[in-house]
Amino acid sequence: MSRALDSLAGLFDGPGGGLLEALLAASWKGGLVVLLVLLVQAALGRRLPPRWRYALWLLVAVRLLMPVGPPSPLSLFRFAGAGSGAPLAALGEPGAGGGAATLPSASGPTLGPAEALVGVWALGVLALAVRALASRRRLRSLLAAAEPVTDPAALELLERCRERLGVRRRVRLLCSPALSVPALRPGGPWPAGAAGAAAILLPAGAWRRWTPEELRYVLLHELAHLRQGDGAARRLEGLLTALHWFNPLVQLAARRARADREPACDALVLARLGGGERAGYGRALIRAAEHARFHRPLPGLVGMADHGHQLRRRITMIAHDRPTPPWRAAALTALALLLAIAAWTDVGALAGSPPAGEAAAAAKPSDDQKQAVSVQHCREVGVAMYQWLTDVRDADPNDGEETTEETSGESADWSDCPPISYDELSKLVVGTYIQELPRHDGWGHRLEYCLDRENPGAVRYVIGVRSPGRDGRWQGDVYPIGSFTPEEVDRDLVWIDGFFVTWPEKAGE
Repeated sequence: MSRALDSLAGLFDGPGGGLLEALLAASWKGGLVVLLVLLVQAALGRRLPPRWRYALWLLVAVRLLMPVGPPSPLSLFRFAGAGSGAPLAALGEPGAGGGAATLPSASGPTLGPAEALVGVWALGVLALAVRALASRRRLRSLLAAAEPVTDPAALELLERCRERLGVRRRVRLLCSPALSVPALRPGGPWPAGAAGAAAILLPAGAWRRWTPEELRYVLLHELAHLRQGDGAARRLEGLLTALHWFNPLVQLAARRARADREPACDALVLARLGGGERAGYGRALIRAAEHARFHRPLPGLVGMADHGHQLRRRITMIAHDRPTPPWRAAALTALALLLAIAAWTDVGALAGSPPAGEAAAAAKPSDDQKQAVSVQHCREVGVAMYQWLTDVRDADPNDGEETTEETSGESADWSDCPPISYDELSKLVVGTYIQELPRHDGWGHRLEYCLDRENPGAVRYVIGVRSPGRDGRWQGDVYPIGSFTPEEVDRDLVWIDGFFVTWPEKAGE
């Protein structure tokens, strides 16, 4: 996995790299959590109660919102083979240094693959947002056409059901000719006016066709959706599927969560009913599904009826539903806690397992140490480039009179050396001249490289590497040649044509 991520990391060079890194970090880690949840559900089967089964999808939702989590030795991503090297650093692991290294230099911003991918992602999000807005307009039209149910018996039954489930919010009862199944519109806090209030929508005339007992079960089911916060869950689901529209595992998780939502709601109702009412509740589900016309659901509505195997699954669950024993509830709580730790944490700085007395220093190296690492990386890359140029081109970058005169002057202009990407330079030097090409400096910011491969004599400078220092911001392209005090950790480190142009004095020239 690390090698695959490393091949993608070259896309992150550019102004859009930071956003792309965070998005991909949250998405691929969320995808692994999806697989973990599916594995747990398959392993436990019916031993996993419906409400617990539905609650497991919260692990995925939280992980999709967090590209970086606290370090833990129990992290899922440690066991998945995701180490703490450059690929994970590029994807938002602790200590990576963020996206500051992608800031443009003084020569002006450049657009690259990262910006193109961010643009494609934004277009996808925009398209889904437009579709959601269109659905919202359809929902407003549907609500405007709905008529309030004024039958005193039906309204009194609604109040009794609301008290039975402990729902404190006021709920309206509406009748809509556009619906074929009961649905809940969660709305906003009461009182929020008719447009924002919670409402249960019944098919036209259905409340007259159903018996009072069937209507009671229907109302309890819809109020259970409100009780367990399914309206907020639907909104969060829409947000996450829009942000991660490119990830098929996220789309799969959304479908499975919707399938688990209804049995969880049934279980909540059954917990408030007597054992002899299971059969009646199951018949009410079947009755509600008899005249159902299934169509694309509207955002903001939570429907009642399912079709096909989903309805059969719910009826089977109702027939076999039993209270969860205390020992099983305790075991499931421990399992949920373990899964949360595995899903919401990252590898971080624990990979080396330093002694307790050295843990803080190992996890947070000083600026002096980071500066020394940056100097070492610049030197190693420069030597490798020098050896490649000497062997392949048979040309010493310091041989030319023009180059020697410029690099021995008062300043050096980085823009006089042609830039080269990390991937291109890796193909030239890794394996022969250097074992692994450093991508980041000691602070986690990306190094920049330059190399003239076509005509070394036609430019002032031939090879170079530089670090932006602690702040991750380039000071420009023209550098006065000379050392600086090590305390100036925000200064750029620059190596050109065989020696350092700017360097911390204690680190050596």
